Amino acid sequence: MPEVVQFCRALADETRLRILNLIARQELCVCRIVDVLGLGQSKVSRHLAHLRNAGLVNDRRDGAWMYYSLAQPDGELHRRVVEWLRQAENEIPMAAADLAALESMGQCIDLCELSPSAEDTRRDDAAPVGSPPVARAAARAE
Repeated sequence: MPEVVQFCRALADETRLRILNLIARQELCVCRIVDVLGLGQSKVSRHLAHLRNAGLVNDRRDGAWMYYSLAQPDGELHRRVVEWLRQAENEIPMAAADLAALESMGQCIDLCELSPSAEDTRRDDAAPVGSPPVARAAARAE
């Protein structure tokens, strides 16, 4: 029973639902999730840890980058949630906009190489964290 409670608690947060909506489509690097959501890397990583601990996502490291994907369903409840996530973009606040922002972004390597943590000298030129993803991507392109 404690696993079900942890599983449900992980789903009871809008940001975590937005993250799950994104990675239900494809495996993503943390930098892409950060850019789409417009949140800080530490906050996104905390949410991803919560999802991983609940068994909802898998992670893998590739050099300095962490990638996340949906975990294979473990039980009927998990299977139904994954099924719902694949079609829930109209039910999760901001989900459709998140998916559109993800589609308009460059490749992960382009984003990671230009992220403020990777290249502090670009920070003055970049749009602030929390601004729309398109604004941050445009600031990076300059």
